[in-house]
Amino acid sequence: MGAIIKIWHFALVGLVTGCALTSRFDPLNSDGRLTKLSHMHKANLAKDENKRIGKIVQTEKKAMNMALRKSYKLPQVISEESFYSEVLSAYQIRDAEKLDFFTKEIERRFSRSIYTDNAVYLRGRLKLTSGLPGEALRDFEKVLSIYPTGNKRVSALFSKAVAYRKLQLYQYAEKILKDIKKTYPGSPEYFQVDLEEKLLKLDKES
Repeated sequence: MGAIIKIWHFALVGLVTGCALTSRFDPLNSDGRLTKLSHMHKANLAKDENKRIGKIVQTEKKAMNMALRKSYKLPQVISEESFYSEVLSAYQIRDAEKLDFFTKEIERRFSRSIYTDNAVYLRGRLKLTSGLPGEALRDFEKVLSIYPTGNKRVSALFSKAVAYRKLQLYQYAEKILKDIKKTYPGSPEYFQVDLEEKLLKLDKES
């Protein structure tokens, strides 16, 4: 009985091995398998990225000790220009709560304004310089996804790379910097890429 089981075992192994070898050298199946594996790899990278950023954002939210949002006096003249003026004022004095308040107001009241993506971008920049790169990423991504033709697209891309570097997600930062050099030559951000790449290298080696 033991001999019969061993014979069946070797036969089964031979059958599986034969199928594997046949499949391995089948040119018709190879490309399909490689494409599928490539898609799976990209999906896993994106899933891993979102998971890591999600954890960082949650930590940063706790660190911010979110209290009830303050209510600020609205400008006498209700216009996109007057609201954006408040955004600029808040950014210059680094008042994160005021900046967030007026950015949300301009998003709600003037979603199609030429100033809206600028306001969202400035909110992201203040978060980035305040040590909240995970939170900043959300604003930069909003600029890129909701206002793709706005004048802050390249700035948001570059700032996104900086945020990734600060989060130690170096491979994502490197990819964005390469894209900027390739797609936006001559832009102000293009000339900042070399310095950012040096900082990226130093961070990786430290």
